[in-house]
Amino acid sequence: MLRIVCCVLLVADAVTTTGRWETGRTVFEDPVESLGEVDSEWGCGCRCNNTGSKTIVCSDCRCIPDSLPNDTVELRMRGTAGHDCSLGNLSSESFAHLPLLGHLALIKCQVKSIAIGTFDGMTHLTHVDLTGNPDIEQLAGGVFSSLPNLTSLVLTHVQRSCQFNADVYLRLPRLRYLSYKSLPQS
Repeated sequence: MLRIVCCVLLVADAVTTTGRWETGRTVFEDPVESLGEVDSEWGCGCRCNNTGSKTIVCSDCRCIPDSLPNDTVELRMRGTAGHDCSLGNLSSESFAHLPLLGHLALIKCQVKSIAIGTFDGMTHLTHVDLTGNPDIEQLAGGVFSSLPNLTSLVLTHVQRSCQFNADVYLRLPRLRYLSYKSLPQS
């Protein structure tokens, strides 16, 4: 059954008001947490913290660092007050060094475009969150089509004029949660 609630498409399971996505259990939490101790300079101007559980949390990035461990399972990048995260255009090279990535959050990272092929070969990727990237103006239908295991896709606070075709996303075989909400009118 498909339900539409407040510009959120709920394909099967539920979302809570605490920022967690649930599919019978908590799957992914919003990366609002502080970086705390920062391990080292990772390149691309990033401040990253490796939690030791194959989860990397970063801020202040100008690109996706090549120095991230190739066994990274969860990557959470965020722009924070006073620090810019400006990723710009994502391409097929952006995540090629992260073949095991399962969770990706690029929150307030000034993503401008995502090329078709950006996620090619990323068969482990199940959760993508692009919240707070107001410069994304178009998401081509094929951007996420190479993700056979994608279950959660969050596109909240993108440009009002962002081209969005829900039919394309509903053809993703395992998608259970799709959230799309444009920026409020000025």
